[in-house]
Amino acid sequence: MSAPSSERRLLRPRYTCFAADRLWVIDETQPVAVLLEPTSGRIDRIVSRPENPSPSPVLTIASHEGRVWLHYRGTDVLACVTVDGVHHAEYLDQLWLLIRSMDGADRHFVRLSTDTAASELEAAIDDLDVTGYCRTVAPEPPDHASYVRYCIRRLDGRQFSKRMHDVRAEFLGDWPHGRLHISFTHNDYEGFTLVTRLSLYDEQGRRLDDVTRYVPTELMERADTRAYPGRSHAIGGVLYV
Repeated sequence: MSAPSSERRLLRPRYTCFAADRLWVIDETQPVAVLLEPTSGRIDRIVSRPENPSPSPVLTIASHEGRVWLHYRGTDVLACVTVDGVHHAEYLDQLWLLIRSMDGADRHFVRLSTDTAASELEAAIDDLDVTGYCRTVAPEPPDHASYVRYCIRRLDGRQFSKRMHDVRAEFLGDWPHGRLHISFTHNDYEGFTLVTRLSLYDEQGRRLDDVTRYVPTELMERADTRAYPGRSHAIGGVLYV
């Protein structure tokens, strides 16, 4: 089994809440929160809970005074988090926080105000690398190569719509971040190659639903309704859809 490919993981902000006089910006899937000082917009610290299991990205959040309560759907873990770590966790005794301060050149500054808070918040955490705070990726499954061949065999060369032609499927990249690329031409997009990119695994290395079961229908519906980005988005004659 090979090691997971190296890929930077930037913060993907999805949730925000106020607690302990700080603005908490929480990642969409990883157990990572960036704490900002609301008056200066300065990143105070990054809080991570990589041992917190998460079979589902759906997160319920509640905050009160200096505490934030976190619960991922599908788990029995309810964690009470403060700026200094886990204050209380139920049903799991191996849950803890890694808290790392950001000093010197690693600090980001932005002035927050009621008029420009949204845009400036985005600037504060733009391209913030949280790779070192994420969960450990699962080992590569021994049947990965076989599964890729299976997906290609089921999709390569098929005409999902009468408007689609020259359909080709290939896997580009390394596990788990590589993606299945399905390229084709379309009657109404003469001179362009259209490409759909599909992930076979999530960022934890867990296999997603079998793409061969639902992608044919999606490709047909999009081809028949021309549900694609405008031609101006094409790069070198390739339009990613």
